Amino acid sequence: MKKTSIVVGSDGQDGTIISLKLKEKNHKVIRLNKKNFDLRSYSKIEKLIIKYKPNNVFYFAAIHHSSDDKKINSYKTIIDSNLINFLAPIYFLQIIYKYHSKCKFFFASSSLIFNNSREIKTEKSILKPKEIYSLTKASTMNLIDFYRNSLNLFVNVGIFFNHESEFRKEKFLSKKIVKTAVANYKGSNLKLKISNLKAKIDWGSAYDYMDAVILLQNQKKSDNYIIATGKTHSILDFVKITYNYLGLDYKKYTLRNNNKLTRNSTYRCGNPYKLQKLTGWKPKKSFKVMIEDMINYELKNESK
Repeated sequence: MKKTSIVVGSDGQDGTIISLKLKEKNHKVIRLNKKNFDLRSYSKIEKLIIKYKPNNVFYFAAIHHSSDDKKINSYKTIIDSNLINFLAPIYFLQIIYKYHSKCKFFFASSSLIFNNSREIKTEKSILKPKEIYSLTKASTMNLIDFYRNSLNLFVNVGIFFNHESEFRKEKFLSKKIVKTAVANYKGSNLKLKISNLKAKIDWGSAYDYMDAVILLQNQKKSDNYIIATGKTHSILDFVKITYNYLGLDYKKYTLRNNNKLTRNSTYRCGNPYKLQKLTGWKPKKSFKVMIEDMINYELKNESK
């Protein structure tokens, strides 16, 4: 029998990729985004679950921001973040518990729930969120524990470290680097402004990470899982690979951004051992190939 999956946040990077992968597996995919669905409405979510009785709900919707954004803790951002990152997922879980408890739920969390340190993070690392995005993610995870352990719902949490693809939004660092470099390749003198080239980040392919999500949803029990590569690369590595691929000298186009960042991560690395031991998952796409694929997509789109 054909499975039905609801993808919440279907127009983002992760929602786009997992929708494609689920369709390849012959799932009926219901795609929800801010243009076609109001996640603030309990009654609309209730009608949706009752109507479709989905096998899976993948929750990727989030009020997110980049480290360059200046007003990340404004009143509006705080309210919107709590509505989308916390309240709406709980609406889904409560409705699933009430009407369709066999449905499996996946919630996308973030490595930003942890503190900025040299420690390689595991599922047991202490949560130390410091801004509204990570605070709401951590709050949702705490309540998910209740739905999983006390109400026996199947609820996986993927704690994602940085993952990239051609579908990244332009406010994210990886996309900024690639778009600026391609513009330079096309003759622009646009400068790439980076605050900390030495920062080391655990970077993986969004395609690989969505494979991990699907594997987790096929398990018999649910839990929290780090989704990461376990390896770090500096922002300078990312910049060098990008400009070298285009035959350019990155030093000609890179400037230090002296603006104070709202989030300054100098080292982030996750240990995916728990995920790998359970599912056998391993990243397929290397850091270099991931970047080259992003560049090739940008070059193709720029030529249109």
